[in-house]
Amino acid sequence: MTRDKPSHECLCSRCGVPCRMQFPLRPDAQLLKRSSVPTGHCANCAVTAFLTNTFPCNMIIHQSPHGPRTLLLTAIQQQFVAIMQAGRADMRAEEIDWSMVVRQWDLPVEVCLTARNPWLPHDSQPRPSPSLEEQTRQREAMVAELKRIGLGFVWDGEDDVVLRRGTPEQDS
Repeated sequence: MTRDKPSHECLCSRCGVPCRMQFPLRPDAQLLKRSSVPTGHCANCAVTAFLTNTFPCNMIIHQSPHGPRTLLLTAIQQQFVAIMQAGRADMRAEEIDWSMVVRQWDLPVEVCLTARNPWLPHDSQPRPSPSLEEQTRQREAMVAELKRIGLGFVWDGEDDVVLRRGTPEQDS
């Protein structure tokens, strides 16, 4: 079996173009992975979803005076190919039609707040504040980690931790 052998056809769930699943899948792929079932995005929509959910790429594109047209610059495309290679992407660079990515940029795409994407554009819903229970859990985890690595700390007010040399007992 070659990488280009089609197996199943489906429609892109974002733009509706016909897609072909191709096998074999790259088992070590970390980004732009091919679907093992006949659903998902075409190459162009997968690139859009990746860029809109990856900080700081999403912020740079959003804040650029040229918006997504920035992606038409050869240097930007070359950098994206380097990212694909580093992430051992299933997708090949030749599959991306950058002009189509730009034309379809404003089609709906799910944007998620994750460790890889802590930023949303100004017109999206703001990031909700953590609950009091979550804040307490985060603070306790931070204190436990500070103790584990042997750093001293003192509370400064109600919410801030100030690191000090020595142990917490020495600061008392």
